Amino acid sequence: MVDRVILEKRLLKLERTIHKLRGLSQVSWERFMEGEGIRDRAERNLQTAIQVCIDMGSHIIADSGHRPPSSYADVFNVLREEGLLEESLASRLETPSFTPGYQTRHLFVDNPRQTVPARTRGAKRNRSHH
Repeated sequence: MVDRVILEKRLLKLERTIHKLRGLSQVSWERFMEGEGIRDRAERNLQTAIQVCIDMGSHIIADSGHRPPSSYADVFNVLREEGLLEESLASRLETPSFTPGYQTRHLFVDNPRQTVPARTRGAKRNRSHH
């Protein structure tokens, strides 16, 4: 049986992490690029949010007896297969760019000056148009 207390704690952690990310999203692009500490906080909170989602999904799967996921990304696929996650959200969450260990390492570790700023700048522009 799914432990409601565990999920509630993880949801609270996710809420706090998203709150921090929203605050960081208000930083100007120039300040973001100049402030390594700001980028570090954004990276860490993004990783935390991703990991919390994976942990919650894994907990639900393990306690519900569904097939074990073959990867972090597959957690979201299993939840979709079992009707516990909407198709559109599952598709976005199971993409390699969302899950840790795939493009996340490349984005932040291998090439932080070129890849992250370009992707972040595009995301920031897209957000400002809504």
